[in-house]
Amino acid sequence: KVIEVISFPLKHSINCCGFLFREKTKERNIKKEYIQEFNIPIAQIRAIKQGADFKTENGKIIPNEQLTTPPPPPVSYAFCSDTAFHPPVVETIKEVSTLYHEATFTEEMKEWAVKTYHSTALDAAKIAKMANAGKLIIGHFSSRYKTTEQFLKEAQSEFKNTETAVDGKKYSIKA
Repeated sequence: KVIEVISFPLKHSINCCGFLFREKTKERNIKKEYIQEFNIPIAQIRAIKQGADFKTENGKIIPNEQLTTPPPPPVSYAFCSDTAFHPPVVETIKEVSTLYHEATFTEEMKEWAVKTYHSTALDAAKIAKMANAGKLIIGHFSSRYKTTEQFLKEAQSEFKNTETAVDGKKYSIKA
């Protein structure tokens, strides 16, 4: 009930899906000082947190925006593996906190990436930038590369907040 999972199509030689894991939007936060000031009954606090205005005992309406603060933005994580450069995914993953996107090749192998329905590090960075992602993690590197340095350099030329995936490493999904 607190996380929603959305699958969406990727572009690969076989059917492949990406996934977006997103916290559901939390309730607004009530300013505690107003509970006492306006003598707000506990029974009405939930409605106020959900956006309702409050009517005082003398009939004055106190707007919800005065009584509350907005909730923090929901944290989200999108997983896009085995996909060619595919801008339609941006609509689904817009404003994602952390994006994992495959980067099988570097730009020097762009033609092969297109032919095999994979992405370059620069492609992944372009998707992250278009989606206004908080952070990009790239992975699924071709074994023909000895290191991931060129992948990181290439991606960071387009999207600075990029890191390479490392087996066994734990990542924070908050950007």
